[in-house]
Amino acid sequence: MKYSMLIMFILLAFNSFVVAKDESNTMQNLSQEVKDFYDIQPLSLDKLEQNLYIWGVGLNYPKSNFYDIGRKVVQANYALGQEMQSGVLDIWGMQKKAERISLYLQDNEALLNFYHPFIAENSRKSINRCNRYNDHDCIQKTIADETQIRVLNDKNKELQQRYEDISKYIDKSVGYFHPYSFASSAYPDMASVIRLLDLDAANAVLELYYGDRTKAIERLSRINFFANIEHHGALTMPLLQLNIQQALNQTINALLDQQLLDAGDPFLTKLYSQDIERFRLKLQQSLRWQAKITTQNNLYLYQDYKSRLMDLVHDDAIALAAENDVANRLYEYYQRYEDLLIQENITVESFQKIVPYIEGVPFNVYLISPYEYLKQAQYQQAYEKLLRTKIRILKGDRLPVDDIVQLDELNSRLYIHLDDELEFGSPLLPQPMRWFDANQPFLSLLEVAIPNVK
Repeated sequence: MKYSMLIMFILLAFNSFVVAKDESNTMQNLSQEVKDFYDIQPLSLDKLEQNLYIWGVGLNYPKSNFYDIGRKVVQANYALGQEMQSGVLDIWGMQKKAERISLYLQDNEALLNFYHPFIAENSRKSINRCNRYNDHDCIQKTIADETQIRVLNDKNKELQQRYEDISKYIDKSVGYFHPYSFASSAYPDMASVIRLLDLDAANAVLELYYGDRTKAIERLSRINFFANIEHHGALTMPLLQLNIQQALNQTINALLDQQLLDAGDPFLTKLYSQDIERFRLKLQQSLRWQAKITTQNNLYLYQDYKSRLMDLVHDDAIALAAENDVANRLYEYYQRYEDLLIQENITVESFQKIVPYIEGVPFNVYLISPYEYLKQAQYQQAYEKLLRTKIRILKGDRLPVDDIVQLDELNSRLYIHLDDELEFGSPLLPQPMRWFDANQPFLSLLEVAIPNVK
Protein backbone atom coordinates (compact mmCIF):
# COMPACT_ATOMS: atom_id res chain seq x y z
CA MET A 1 0.00 0.00 0.00
CA LYS A 2 2.81 2.37 0.92
CA TYR A 3 4.59 1.81 -2.40
CA SER A 4 1.34 2.21 -4.36
CA MET A 5 0.81 5.63 -2.85
CA LEU A 6 4.43 6.52 -3.53
CA ILE A 7 4.13 5.63 -7.22
CA MET A 8 0.85 7.57 -7.50
CA PHE A 9 2.44 10.73 -6.13
CA ILE A 10 5.49 10.37 -8.34
CA LEU A 11 3.36 10.03 -11.48
CA LEU A 12 1.19 12.93 -10.43
CA ALA A 13 3.96 15.33 -9.60
CA PHE A 14 6.98 14.48 -11.75
CA ASN A 15 8.49 11.62 -13.65
CA SER A 16 11.21 10.68 -11.19
CA PHE A 17 12.80 7.73 -9.41
CA VAL A 18 13.70 6.38 -5.96
CA VAL A 19 17.36 6.55 -4.98
CA ALA A 20 19.44 6.67 -1.83
CA LYS A 21 18.59 9.44 0.62
CA ASP A 22 20.66 12.62 0.26
CA GLU A 23 21.12 14.48 3.51
CA SER A 24 22.24 17.62 1.64
CA ASN A 25 18.79 17.97 0.06
CA THR A 26 18.17 21.47 1.40
CA MET A 27 18.04 25.03 0.09
CA GLN A 28 21.60 25.76 1.14
CA ASN A 29 24.63 27.20 -0.63
CA LEU A 30 22.64 29.29 -3.09
CA SER A 31 24.03 32.58 -4.33
CA GLN A 32 22.42 35.70 -2.93
CA GLU A 33 21.04 36.47 -6.39
CA VAL A 34 19.17 33.16 -6.52
CA LYS A 35 17.95 33.50 -2.93
CA ASP A 36 16.58 36.94 -3.72
CA PHE A 37 14.80 35.57 -6.78
CA TYR A 38 12.87 33.02 -4.70
CA ASP A 39 12.22 35.36 -1.80
CA ILE A 40 8.50 36.18 -1.42
CA GLN A 41 8.07 39.77 -0.35
CA PRO A 42 5.21 40.39 2.12
CA LEU A 43 2.02 42.05 0.93
CA SER A 44 2.70 45.77 0.68
CA LEU A 45 -0.43 47.56 1.86
CA ASP A 46 0.42 50.76 0.02
CA LYS A 47 0.04 48.82 -3.25
CA LEU A 48 -3.58 48.16 -2.33
CA GLU A 49 -4.37 51.87 -2.49
CA GLN A 50 -5.18 53.72 -5.72
CA ASN A 51 -4.97 50.30 -7.39
CA LEU A 52 -6.89 49.43 -10.55
CA TYR A 53 -6.75 45.71 -9.76
CA ILE A 54 -8.45 46.19 -6.39
CA TRP A 55 -11.02 48.49 -8.01
CA GLY A 56 -11.81 45.82 -10.58
CA VAL A 57 -12.14 43.02 -8.03
CA GLY A 58 -14.69 45.04 -6.04
CA LEU A 59 -16.45 46.69 -9.00
CA ASN A 60 -19.60 44.54 -8.91
CA TYR A 61 -20.24 44.82 -5.17
CA PRO A 62 -23.61 46.62 -4.81
CA LYS A 63 -22.71 48.99 -1.95
CA SER A 64 -20.59 52.12 -2.10
CA ASN A 65 -17.70 50.52 -0.17
CA PHE A 66 -16.94 48.27 -3.16
CA TYR A 67 -13.23 49.21 -3.16
CA ASP A 68 -12.83 48.20 0.49
CA ILE A 69 -14.49 44.85 -0.22
CA GLY A 70 -12.18 44.26 -3.19
CA ARG A 71 -9.20 44.92 -0.95
CA LYS A 72 -10.49 42.43 1.66
CA VAL A 73 -10.81 39.71 -0.99
CA VAL A 74 -7.25 40.25 -2.22
CA GLN A 75 -5.79 40.33 1.29
CA ALA A 76 -7.68 37.18 2.30
CA ASN A 77 -6.46 35.21 -0.72
CA TYR A 78 -2.90 36.41 -0.20
CA ALA A 79 -3.10 35.12 3.38
CA LEU A 80 -4.16 31.70 2.05
CA GLY A 81 -0.95 31.62 0.02
CA GLN A 82 1.03 32.27 3.18
CA GLU A 83 -0.78 29.38 4.87
CA MET A 84 0.08 27.10 1.97
CA GLN A 85 3.71 28.10 2.11
CA SER A 86 3.88 27.39 5.83
CA GLY A 87 2.19 24.00 5.37
CA VAL A 88 -1.05 24.88 7.18
CA LEU A 89 -3.10 24.46 3.98
CA ASP A 90 -2.74 22.22 0.95
CA ILE A 91 -3.91 23.15 -2.54
CA TRP A 92 -7.38 21.68 -2.05
CA GLY A 93 -7.89 23.46 1.24
CA MET A 94 -6.79 26.73 -0.29
CA GLN A 95 -9.18 26.41 -3.22
CA LYS A 96 -12.09 25.74 -0.87
CA LYS A 97 -11.27 28.82 1.19
CA ALA A 98 -10.43 31.15 -1.72
CA GLU A 99 -12.64 34.24 -1.53
CA ARG A 100 -14.75 35.88 -4.24
CA ILE A 101 -16.67 39.12 -4.06
CA SER A 102 -19.98 37.24 -3.88
CA LEU A 103 -19.10 35.96 -0.39
CA TYR A 104 -19.67 39.47 0.98
CA LEU A 105 -23.26 39.77 -0.25
CA GLN A 106 -25.91 40.02 2.46
CA ASP A 107 -29.61 39.14 2.53
CA ASN A 108 -31.06 39.56 -0.97
CA GLU A 109 -28.18 41.56 -2.39
CA ALA A 110 -27.04 40.80 -5.91
CA LEU A 111 -23.88 41.73 -7.75
CA LEU A 112 -24.07 44.61 -10.20
CA ASN A 113 -23.88 43.35 -13.77
CA PHE A 114 -23.73 45.33 -16.97
CA TYR A 115 -27.16 45.45 -18.60
CA HIS A 116 -26.50 44.72 -22.25
CA PRO A 117 -29.31 43.37 -24.50
CA PHE A 118 -27.58 44.69 -27.58
CA ILE A 119 -27.00 43.67 -31.19
CA ALA A 120 -24.72 40.63 -31.44
CA GLU A 121 -22.08 40.70 -34.17
CA ASN A 122 -19.52 37.99 -34.76
CA SER A 123 -20.66 36.36 -31.52
CA ARG A 124 -19.69 39.58 -29.68
CA LYS A 125 -21.88 42.40 -28.46
CA SER A 126 -20.63 45.61 -30.01
CA ILE A 127 -21.63 49.07 -28.73
CA ASN A 128 -19.00 51.27 -30.34
CA ARG A 129 -19.12 50.05 -33.92
CA CYS A 130 -15.55 51.14 -34.66
CA ASN A 131 -14.33 48.07 -32.78
CA ARG A 132 -13.89 46.29 -36.10
CA TYR A 133 -10.82 47.07 -38.19
CA ASN A 134 -11.49 48.72 -41.54
CA ASP A 135 -15.24 49.19 -41.00
CA HIS A 136 -15.75 52.37 -43.01
CA ASP A 137 -19.31 52.96 -41.83
CA CYS A 138 -18.72 52.56 -38.09
CA ILE A 139 -19.50 56.19 -37.15
CA GLN A 140 -22.83 56.17 -38.99
CA LYS A 141 -23.70 52.78 -37.46
CA THR A 142 -22.95 54.05 -33.95
CA ILE A 143 -25.05 57.18 -34.53
CA ALA A 144 -27.89 54.99 -35.82
CA ASP A 145 -27.75 53.05 -32.52
CA GLU A 146 -28.30 56.22 -30.48
CA THR A 147 -31.60 55.11 -28.93
CA GLN A 148 -30.12 51.83 -27.71
CA ILE A 149 -27.03 53.60 -26.41
CA ARG A 150 -29.23 55.96 -24.37
CA VAL A 151 -30.96 52.91 -22.87
CA LEU A 152 -27.61 51.42 -21.90
CA ASN A 153 -26.66 54.70 -20.22
CA ASP A 154 -29.88 54.67 -18.23
CA LYS A 155 -29.71 51.02 -17.18
CA ASN A 156 -26.04 51.04 -16.17
CA LYS A 157 -25.83 54.30 -14.25
CA GLU A 158 -24.25 52.92 -11.09
CA LEU A 159 -21.50 50.92 -12.81
CA GLN A 160 -20.99 53.75 -15.26
CA GLN A 161 -20.46 56.26 -12.46
CA ARG A 162 -17.87 54.02 -10.79
CA TYR A 163 -16.10 53.72 -14.11
CA GLU A 164 -16.25 57.45 -14.86
CA ASP A 165 -14.75 58.24 -11.47
CA ILE A 166 -11.85 55.87 -12.03
CA SER A 167 -9.13 58.40 -12.86
CA LYS A 168 -9.99 60.35 -9.70
CA TYR A 169 -8.75 57.67 -7.31
CA ILE A 170 -6.67 55.19 -9.36
CA ASP A 171 -3.03 55.82 -10.29
CA LYS A 172 -1.56 52.35 -10.90
CA SER A 173 -2.40 48.74 -11.63
CA VAL A 174 -0.68 46.26 -9.35
CA GLY A 175 -1.92 42.69 -9.48
CA TYR A 176 -0.60 41.54 -6.14
CA PHE A 177 -0.62 37.78 -5.53
CA HIS A 178 1.15 35.38 -3.26
CA PRO A 179 2.86 32.90 -5.61
CA TYR A 180 1.29 29.98 -3.77
CA SER A 181 -2.27 31.29 -4.29
CA PHE A 182 -1.83 32.84 -7.75
CA ALA A 183 -3.95 30.24 -9.55
CA SER A 184 -6.93 30.78 -7.23
CA SER A 185 -6.77 34.56 -6.99
CA ALA A 186 -9.84 36.68 -7.64
CA TYR A 187 -10.07 38.44 -10.98
CA PRO A 188 -12.12 41.48 -11.95
CA ASP A 189 -15.27 41.22 -14.04
CA MET A 190 -13.43 41.99 -17.26
CA ALA A 191 -16.57 41.63 -19.39
CA SER A 192 -18.25 44.54 -17.59
CA VAL A 193 -15.07 46.64 -17.76
CA ILE A 194 -14.80 46.09 -21.53
CA ARG A 195 -18.46 47.02 -22.04
CA LEU A 196 -18.11 50.18 -19.97
CA LEU A 197 -15.14 51.25 -22.08
CA ASP A 198 -17.04 50.36 -25.25
CA LEU A 199 -20.05 52.40 -24.11
CA ASP A 200 -17.82 55.36 -23.27
CA ALA A 201 -16.42 55.37 -26.82
CA ALA A 202 -19.91 55.17 -28.34
CA ASN A 203 -21.06 58.11 -26.21
CA ALA A 204 -17.99 60.09 -27.33
CA VAL A 205 -18.97 59.51 -30.97
CA LEU A 206 -22.49 60.77 -30.30
CA GLU A 207 -21.24 63.83 -28.40
CA LEU A 208 -18.85 64.80 -31.18
CA TYR A 209 -21.67 64.34 -33.68
CA TYR A 210 -23.85 66.74 -31.66
CA GLY A 211 -21.00 69.21 -31.13
CA ASP A 212 -20.14 68.56 -27.45
CA ARG A 213 -16.37 68.30 -27.86
CA THR A 214 -15.58 68.89 -24.17
CA LYS A 215 -17.56 65.89 -22.95
CA ALA A 216 -16.37 63.70 -25.83
CA ILE A 217 -12.68 64.46 -25.19
CA GLU A 218 -13.22 63.72 -21.50
CA ARG A 219 -14.47 60.27 -22.51
CA LEU A 220 -11.69 59.59 -25.01
CA SER A 221 -9.12 60.75 -22.44
CA ARG A 222 -10.56 58.34 -19.88
CA ILE A 223 -10.27 55.43 -22.32
CA ASN A 224 -6.69 56.45 -23.03
CA PHE A 225 -5.99 56.65 -19.28
CA PHE A 226 -7.29 53.11 -18.80
CA ALA A 227 -5.34 51.79 -21.78
CA ASN A 228 -2.04 53.30 -20.67
CA ILE A 229 -2.05 53.16 -16.87
CA GLU A 230 1.14 51.67 -15.44
CA HIS A 231 0.77 47.97 -14.76
CA HIS A 232 2.72 45.43 -12.75
CA GLY A 233 1.37 41.92 -12.69
CA ALA A 234 -0.32 39.25 -14.80
CA LEU A 235 -0.53 39.29 -18.57
CA THR A 236 -4.32 39.76 -18.70
CA MET A 237 -4.21 43.50 -18.05
CA PRO A 238 -1.73 44.67 -20.72
CA LEU A 239 -3.45 42.48 -23.31
CA LEU A 240 -6.73 44.17 -22.43
CA GLN A 241 -5.03 47.56 -22.59
CA LEU A 242 -3.57 46.84 -26.02
CA ASN A 243 -6.99 45.92 -27.38
CA ILE A 244 -8.59 49.00 -25.82
CA GLN A 245 -5.94 51.21 -27.43
CA GLN A 246 -6.43 49.53 -30.81
CA ALA A 247 -10.19 50.14 -30.65
CA LEU A 248 -9.60 53.75 -29.55
CA ASN A 249 -7.19 54.31 -32.45
CA GLN A 250 -9.69 52.87 -34.92
CA THR A 251 -12.41 55.12 -33.51
CA ILE A 252 -10.18 58.20 -33.79
CA ASN A 253 -9.31 57.26 -37.37
CA ALA A 254 -13.02 57.06 -38.26
CA LEU A 255 -13.76 60.36 -36.48
CA LEU A 256 -11.02 62.05 -38.51
CA ASP A 257 -12.50 60.64 -41.72
CA GLN A 258 -15.90 62.06 -40.79
CA GLN A 259 -14.30 65.39 -39.79
CA LEU A 260 -15.82 65.09 -36.32
CA LEU A 261 -12.35 65.43 -34.81
CA ASP A 262 -9.64 67.82 -35.95
CA ALA A 263 -6.13 66.52 -36.58
CA GLY A 264 -4.70 69.47 -34.64
CA ASP A 265 -6.74 68.77 -31.52
CA PRO A 266 -4.50 69.07 -28.41
CA PHE A 267 -5.91 65.77 -27.18
CA LEU A 268 -4.44 63.96 -30.19
CA THR A 269 -1.10 65.71 -29.78
CA LYS A 270 -0.88 64.50 -26.19
CA LEU A 271 -2.19 61.02 -26.94
CA TYR A 272 0.28 60.34 -29.73
CA SER A 273 3.31 61.76 -27.98
CA GLN A 274 3.43 58.55 -25.92
CA ASP A 275 6.13 55.98 -26.63
CA ILE A 276 4.90 54.07 -29.66
CA GLU A 277 6.56 50.89 -28.38
CA ARG A 278 4.82 51.08 -25.00
CA PHE A 279 2.70 47.96 -25.46
CA ARG A 280 5.63 45.80 -26.46
CA LEU A 281 7.36 46.97 -23.29
CA LYS A 282 4.23 46.37 -21.20
CA LEU A 283 3.86 42.83 -22.51
CA GLN A 284 7.54 42.08 -21.98
CA GLN A 285 7.26 43.21 -18.37
CA SER A 286 4.19 41.07 -17.71
CA LEU A 287 5.64 38.03 -19.49
CA ARG A 288 8.69 38.41 -17.28
CA TRP A 289 6.52 38.78 -14.16
CA GLN A 290 4.40 35.75 -15.04
CA ALA A 291 7.47 33.64 -15.86
CA LYS A 292 8.95 34.46 -12.45
CA ILE A 293 5.74 33.47 -10.66
CA THR A 294 5.65 30.20 -12.64
CA THR A 295 9.31 29.46 -11.90
CA GLN A 296 8.83 30.14 -8.20
CA ASN A 297 5.73 27.94 -8.14
CA ASN A 298 7.61 25.07 -9.75
CA LEU A 299 10.18 25.13 -6.98
CA TYR A 300 7.65 25.58 -4.18
CA LEU A 301 5.46 22.74 -5.46
CA TYR A 302 8.53 20.55 -5.87
CA GLN A 303 9.43 21.16 -2.24
CA ASP A 304 5.84 20.51 -1.20
CA TYR A 305 5.43 17.23 -3.09
CA LYS A 306 8.87 16.10 -2.10
CA SER A 307 8.16 16.64 1.59
CA ARG A 308 4.88 14.71 1.23
CA LEU A 309 6.69 11.81 -0.42
CA MET A 310 9.23 11.80 2.38
CA ASP A 311 6.40 11.74 4.93
CA LEU A 312 4.74 8.78 3.20
CA VAL A 313 7.94 6.74 3.09
CA HIS A 314 9.72 8.13 6.12
CA ASP A 315 11.30 4.77 6.87
CA ASP A 316 12.58 4.29 3.30
CA ALA A 317 15.55 5.84 1.53
CA ILE A 318 14.35 8.36 -1.06
CA ALA A 319 15.59 11.49 -2.74
CA LEU A 320 14.35 13.04 -5.95
CA ALA A 321 16.92 15.76 -6.46
CA ALA A 322 18.68 18.28 -4.29
CA GLU A 323 16.45 21.31 -3.86
CA ASN A 324 19.31 23.75 -4.26
CA ASP A 325 20.22 22.10 -7.57
CA VAL A 326 16.62 22.34 -8.79
CA ALA A 327 16.47 25.96 -7.66
CA ASN A 328 19.62 26.84 -9.62
CA ARG A 329 18.49 25.07 -12.78
CA LEU A 330 15.06 26.69 -12.72
CA TYR A 331 16.63 30.08 -12.16
CA GLU A 332 19.00 29.56 -15.10
CA TYR A 333 16.01 28.60 -17.24
CA TYR A 334 14.18 31.77 -16.23
CA GLN A 335 17.26 33.84 -17.09
CA ARG A 336 17.33 32.35 -20.60
CA TYR A 337 13.65 33.20 -20.99
CA GLU A 338 14.26 36.77 -19.82
CA ASP A 339 17.11 37.16 -22.30
CA LEU A 340 14.84 35.94 -25.09
CA LEU A 341 12.18 38.57 -24.34
CA ILE A 342 14.43 41.47 -25.30
CA GLN A 343 15.34 40.04 -28.70
CA GLU A 344 14.11 42.08 -31.64
CA ASN A 345 12.38 39.28 -33.53
CA ILE A 346 11.18 36.39 -31.42
CA THR A 347 10.04 33.40 -33.44
CA VAL A 348 8.33 30.17 -32.51
CA GLU A 349 11.60 28.36 -33.25
CA SER A 350 13.73 30.62 -31.06
CA PHE A 351 11.38 30.08 -28.15
CA GLN A 352 11.20 26.31 -28.64
CA LYS A 353 14.95 26.09 -28.29
CA ILE A 354 14.68 26.91 -24.58
CA VAL A 355 11.30 25.32 -23.85
CA PRO A 356 11.63 21.53 -23.82
CA TYR A 357 13.30 19.67 -20.99
CA ILE A 358 15.63 21.14 -18.37
CA GLU A 359 18.41 18.67 -17.78
CA GLY A 360 18.62 17.57 -14.17
CA VAL A 361 15.10 18.63 -13.17
CA PRO A 362 12.71 15.68 -12.73
CA PHE A 363 9.58 17.42 -14.01
CA ASN A 364 8.50 19.52 -16.97
CA VAL A 365 8.41 23.32 -16.84
CA TYR A 366 6.25 25.37 -19.19
CA LEU A 367 6.65 29.11 -19.61
CA ILE A 368 4.31 31.12 -21.81
CA SER A 369 5.51 31.58 -25.36
CA PRO A 370 5.96 35.33 -25.91
CA TYR A 371 5.60 35.04 -29.68
CA GLU A 372 1.88 35.62 -30.21
CA TYR A 373 1.63 38.32 -27.55
CA LEU A 374 4.49 40.36 -28.94
CA LYS A 375 3.09 39.81 -32.42
CA GLN A 376 -0.13 41.52 -31.28
CA ALA A 377 1.95 44.45 -30.05
CA GLN A 378 3.64 44.61 -33.47
CA TYR A 379 0.26 44.92 -35.23
CA GLN A 380 -1.00 47.54 -32.78
CA GLN A 381 2.18 49.57 -33.15
CA ALA A 382 2.02 49.40 -36.95
CA TYR A 383 -1.58 50.63 -37.00
CA GLU A 384 -0.82 53.45 -34.58
CA LYS A 385 2.16 54.45 -36.72
CA LEU A 386 -0.17 54.71 -39.72
CA LEU A 387 -2.60 56.84 -37.73
CA ARG A 388 0.15 59.15 -36.45
CA THR A 389 1.39 59.63 -40.02
CA LYS A 390 -2.15 60.31 -41.21
CA ILE A 391 -2.54 63.03 -38.57
CA ARG A 392 0.71 64.64 -39.69
CA ILE A 393 -0.49 64.69 -43.31
CA LEU A 394 -3.85 66.13 -42.29
CA LYS A 395 -1.93 68.89 -40.50
CA GLY A 396 0.02 69.65 -43.66
CA ASP A 397 3.27 67.79 -42.99
CA ARG A 398 5.01 65.65 -45.59
CA LEU A 399 5.29 61.90 -45.46
CA PRO A 400 8.48 61.02 -43.53
CA VAL A 401 11.34 59.70 -45.65
CA ASP A 402 12.77 56.20 -45.08
CA ASP A 403 9.76 55.07 -43.08
CA ILE A 404 7.91 51.76 -43.14
CA VAL A 405 4.74 53.73 -43.92
CA GLN A 406 4.04 53.69 -47.65
CA LEU A 407 1.83 56.00 -49.71
CA ASP A 408 -0.64 54.72 -52.29
CA GLU A 409 -1.52 57.92 -54.17
CA LEU A 410 -3.91 56.20 -56.58
CA ASN A 411 -6.16 54.92 -53.80
CA SER A 412 -5.45 57.75 -51.29
CA ARG A 413 -4.24 55.56 -48.49
CA LEU A 414 -1.29 54.92 -46.24
CA TYR A 415 -0.24 51.34 -45.71
CA ILE A 416 2.31 49.13 -43.96
CA HIS A 417 3.15 45.77 -45.45
CA LEU A 418 3.93 43.14 -42.83
CA ASP A 419 6.06 40.60 -44.66
CA ASP A 420 7.32 38.50 -41.77
CA GLU A 421 7.43 34.77 -42.18
CA LEU A 422 4.34 34.23 -40.10
CA GLU A 423 3.72 31.09 -38.11
CA PHE A 424 0.19 29.80 -38.46
CA GLY A 425 -1.58 28.73 -35.33
CA SER A 426 -3.91 30.48 -32.94
CA PRO A 427 -5.03 33.97 -34.07
CA LEU A 428 -2.34 36.52 -33.35
CA LEU A 429 -4.17 39.72 -34.25
CA PRO A 430 -5.38 42.19 -31.62
CA GLN A 431 -9.07 41.49 -31.02
CA PRO A 432 -10.48 44.54 -32.89
CA MET A 433 -8.58 43.33 -35.96
CA ARG A 434 -9.40 39.68 -35.29
CA TRP A 435 -13.13 40.45 -35.15
CA PHE A 436 -12.84 41.96 -38.62
CA ASP A 437 -12.11 38.51 -40.05
CA ALA A 438 -12.34 35.74 -37.49
CA ASN A 439 -10.92 33.20 -39.93
CA GLN A 440 -7.73 35.14 -40.63
CA PRO A 441 -4.99 34.89 -37.98
CA PHE A 442 -2.72 37.34 -39.79
CA LEU A 443 -3.00 40.46 -41.94
CA SER A 444 -0.18 41.12 -44.39
CA LEU A 445 -1.33 44.70 -44.97
CA LEU A 446 -2.60 47.43 -42.66
CA GLU A 447 -3.97 50.67 -44.10
CA VAL A 448 -5.77 53.91 -43.34
CA ALA A 449 -7.45 56.28 -45.77
CA ILE A 450 -6.21 59.84 -46.28
CA PRO A 451 -7.47 62.82 -48.33
CA ASN A 452 -6.45 62.87 -51.98
CA VAL A 453 -2.67 63.32 -52.18
CA LYS A 454 -0.92 64.49 -55.36
